[in-house]
Amino acid sequence: MRGYSGTQKLEDFRIELGRTRMADGGLPMDNELKKTPAQLEICRLMNVLTNTLLERHGLKPLDVPPENMHIFGNNLSLDGSEIGGIFLPPDQLTIVREGRSLIEFADFVAHELIHFKSFGAVQVPSGADDLDFEYRSGFSAHSRDGKRSFFHAIDEALTEQLSKGLVESLKTSGNSLLADEVEEMQRVLAEYGQNPEFATDVMTARYLEDGHPMKGRYNVMATHYIYQEERAILNSLIDKIFSKNSGRFTTKEEVFDLFAKGKLQGNFLGIGKVIERTFGKGTFRKLGEVSNLKDTAEYKTFVERL
Repeated sequence: MRGYSGTQKLEDFRIELGRTRMADGGLPMDNELKKTPAQLEICRLMNVLTNTLLERHGLKPLDVPPENMHIFGNNLSLDGSEIGGIFLPPDQLTIVREGRSLIEFADFVAHELIHFKSFGAVQVPSGADDLDFEYRSGFSAHSRDGKRSFFHAIDEALTEQLSKGLVESLKTSGNSLLADEVEEMQRVLAEYGQNPEFATDVMTARYLEDGHPMKGRYNVMATHYIYQEERAILNSLIDKIFSKNSGRFTTKEEVFDLFAKGKLQGNFLGIGKVIERTFGKGTFRKLGEVSNLKDTAEYKTFVERL
């Protein structure tokens, strides 16, 4: 069996993984895939690129070796949900699935490494014995009692937007590992790019090979960057902040960088002050409450009404 079924529980998975990692010389789990030379190189490149991202925001590099990145099959699911990857703070490791292409694999690795290298803080919730390792995890946060979460949708949007930037830079770098995939993607987009639903926010695209179950109904397949709705809402919020602060910011990227600083450095102060000054006292906390991934519709409506 490659990967895990939806019946696998995250806690059981962590226990099983913990038995086999560093204490036993980093030996793989039974269902873990051995990294190919190409995957090892992607892990190395993304470690370098995420360190460059940290340095750009005034932070020291944090090297994460391939031994802390575990790869499973494309049917990877935990707690009943299919996932592209996950970062486990207590274990200081990432889990990703192999993807349908090296470009998709690169995005999974970049996304989880950005989670790994973002600001983190641990707490012991009031009335509890166990540590809360996600009290602060990037831009997201938990309440002091550990029962409520804030800003999760914003954190995931930021993570994928930053990951997209790294993947796009790798695609245009001329790296020989991705040359064939990039070339095929360009051919597909030249033929089908006039369809905006197909071509917008596309990570990679390819022609379907003979024997593919969808061949005949479709000739091509595109893979898009994830968290599209969450990123669209964040971009709308950034647009509103920029338009109402034209004298303060010269580009929208400056607003995005304030959010990125909150995620990578753990500094909420800058973007929090801007949001409170722009939309009124209490807006930042309310934004945190509605952007917790549980009700994207409520989050979207809140931003639209600002």
